[in-house]
Amino acid sequence: GDGAVLLSADGRVLRQPYVPVPGGIVVDDTAAGDAFLAAFAVAIVEGESETNALRFAAAAGAIAVSRIGAVPSLPTRAEVDALLEEETRTSLDSASIPVQAQSSESSGPYRAVPEQRPMRNI
Repeated sequence: GDGAVLLSADGRVLRQPYVPVPGGIVVDDTAAGDAFLAAFAVAIVEGESETNALRFAAAAGAIAVSRIGAVPSLPTRAEVDALLEEETRTSLDSASIPVQAQSSESSGPYRAVPEQRPMRNI
């Protein structure tokens, strides 16, 4: 797909481009929506912006479709963080954009959760 769209409570329309699927192949879309919604909820509950929560959720969904099955496809926080960091490096390298040019809303290169939080499955 093209990504995700969120209509916020204040009427803003937020768009999140898709995050490339690890390995480049969609294997099974079972539980991709569950992974997306769970990751979005975790990020929002932990105080992240809607923009960061969408990015985190998109990465979780991308990982989920790269695996077979429902429960086995659900990513860990570490896997989502790693995919976002890799995707950020790739996009920054291809666009030649300095890190300082990123949105001030992000607490790092597309970081959705602070590093000091305990790692747990989402």
